[in-house]
Amino acid sequence: QGKRAEGLELLTRAVDGLPKGSLVHHLALHRRALIRRRGGDLSGALEDLLAVRAGGDDSPEVRIRLVGLWRGLGLESKAERAFQDTLADVRRINTEDAWRSLCAACAEEFGRVGWLGVVTTESLKAFPDSTPLLIHRCDWLGYEGRPAEQLELADRVLKGAPEEWGAHLTRGNALVALDRPAEALAAYDRAAEYCPFEGTVEIDRAFALYHMGSFDAALESAKKAIERSPHSVRNHSLHGFVLDGLGRTEDALAATRRALRLRPHSARLLTNMGYLLDRAGRHAEAVEMFEQALEHYANKTPTTSLVFIVTLGGHTTRLGRLGPRIRIMLAEALVGLGEGERALAEVRRAVESEPDSSTVRGRYGKVLMDLGRFEEALREVDRAIELDPEYGLLHLNRAAVLNNLGRFKEALPSAQRGVELAPKSAFAHYVHGYARMGLRERGEALEAFNRALEIDPRFVDALVARANMLGAMGRGEEALADARRAIEINERLPDAHVALGNAFRRLRRHEEALTAYNRAIELDPRKAIAHYRRAEVLESLRKYKDALASLDECLRLTPKDRFAWALRGNCLSATGALKRALDSFERAVQLGMRDAQAANNVAWFRATSPDPQVRDPEKAVVSARRAVELAPKEGSFWNTLGVALSRAGQHEESLKALERSLNLRRGGDGFDWFFVAIAKHKLGQKDAREWFDKAITWMDKNKPEDAELKRFRAEAEASLGIRKDEAD
Repeated sequence: QGKRAEGLELLTRAVDGLPKGSLVHHLALHRRALIRRRGGDLSGALEDLLAVRAGGDDSPEVRIRLVGLWRGLGLESKAERAFQDTLADVRRINTEDAWRSLCAACAEEFGRVGWLGVVTTESLKAFPDSTPLLIHRCDWLGYEGRPAEQLELADRVLKGAPEEWGAHLTRGNALVALDRPAEALAAYDRAAEYCPFEGTVEIDRAFALYHMGSFDAALESAKKAIERSPHSVRNHSLHGFVLDGLGRTEDALAATRRALRLRPHSARLLTNMGYLLDRAGRHAEAVEMFEQALEHYANKTPTTSLVFIVTLGGHTTRLGRLGPRIRIMLAEALVGLGEGERALAEVRRAVESEPDSSTVRGRYGKVLMDLGRFEEALREVDRAIELDPEYGLLHLNRAAVLNNLGRFKEALPSAQRGVELAPKSAFAHYVHGYARMGLRERGEALEAFNRALEIDPRFVDALVARANMLGAMGRGEEALADARRAIEINERLPDAHVALGNAFRRLRRHEEALTAYNRAIELDPRKAIAHYRRAEVLESLRKYKDALASLDECLRLTPKDRFAWALRGNCLSATGALKRALDSFERAVQLGMRDAQAANNVAWFRATSPDPQVRDPEKAVVSARRAVELAPKEGSFWNTLGVALSRAGQHEESLKALERSLNLRRGGDGFDWFFVAIAKHKLGQKDAREWFDKAITWMDKNKPEDAELKRFRAEAEASLGIRKDEAD
């Protein structure tokens, strides 16, 4: 019931009051030892178990528990000798019951999976057809991450003992690990037929249902498991896992707290708690939990087993020893707190402890990606793929890094390989869709996001991506629906509020967009994209000062964001800060902005600025040529090139560029015609004055007070030798 202190008090009264040496006295000592150990009092637990052994109970169970305590206290050599002595005694006795007792003790003792392998190997030499020993071997294969062998052995057991519920149970576990949840569910159902009151079957059944995407059914199975075994730590822990999958983070935290009350010093449960807190955006509390987990983990023997965890994205993630896993998750929480260097220190320690683990290196790459260190992240993910080229998640992480670098063409093959290796993974289809979206292949992107959401309808990242995709396709109301659904699932997810803001922005509902972006920033002040999108809305409302403040914050967080620099240039230009605007545009280009608009902006400023410190016609021509190379069908960019060439004195080339502008812009306007007049005059063509008069008429009608046009008019008048009064 989680009342550990009261339980210990009662057991202590029993130990003190019962006749020493009696069976019930030994039982009280043994139970108190178990509770003391679970509470982290290893020395007290050792004292009790030594008293039990001195009283005559030298069973394999007691001896293996002593081994575990010695190892927990750092007495490795003593623990190893004791284990070998116990194994030797059981070899000498050599009865099936003795081997079964030793296997059961090793299986129950945390971290004894390596020894379970030794014991099952030895025991099956003596009793190769023992069903209980074969089932222990199946379980060990599962702990070791060898589900195909586990399944094969379980099938062999069931041929001889088709009603053995434990064999059906371990078979189901193997099928879950092999990503065959429907078959696993059938196996659990068979186990339940032969042992209907076993809570273990129901909780494993819940796990399979969750993996199939049947979240409500999984929740019902988890509840049944708790009804049958209300004090099972595992039941409450997996109940929390299912609740988290349903997006009920607070309920998941409550379930995990119940498990922690039953076992408050469990490193694994503390890790789960930290994970949930981190997902809820409570990074500081998560860090505290992970630190406690590391502290308690240090007092236990690390398991060498490989376990399988099904994540919210629907893909199977392989995790190695718990210690490195805790450090990686701690690092991810530290990223959320903005403590990047400390995060890197923790994840590097994880890599040092398991340098050849593809999973650890892959997660190292993810932390680097979260910190915006994409090139380093790519190197680490590539190293992880070298270690395990058939691990689909690594290819997907590689695609995600390349997506962040804007290298969508390179990302696509990695995403496709990830889908090939994990076709039932919602995350795989999501990453694939993101690469397609970056390549502007909107139909294929939407199809991929739809597939991800068919697999996992509550996959928030896919909902957010699809909302952004639909918005870009002009399907604003559908985009709003997806964004709202994402917020309904996880209200504390900043990206969901950004997606909502994007949908409102595209529908020109600017105030609602600002409210959504403000909420995203409230949830995560370090969310650079929220600051950027907020600035976009403010710029469209001509609130340039506020927009620049948002952009300053965005660039403080992501100083290499070329899009933010370009938008900053637009805002500064609107305020008349032309030199600073040009600096921002050029910074965007330096950062690799292969964008025609950015090149055109630089060219226009260099060609037309009234500030001599900004004006540089030769450089303007270079940038303008780059713009038309990138977007040859954009008439306004040809206009910029024509103006730049005119200012550089290349009038023949200027006229050719302006004629392209006229063709693409339905005859053009005053911004073209003044410079057409200048070029024709310089080239001696008689119709120059006609183009000048045409420009004057257009300007007077459409933009009589435009400052730029006034300067262009004066320039044309001077070039053609026209007096102001004559022009009027």
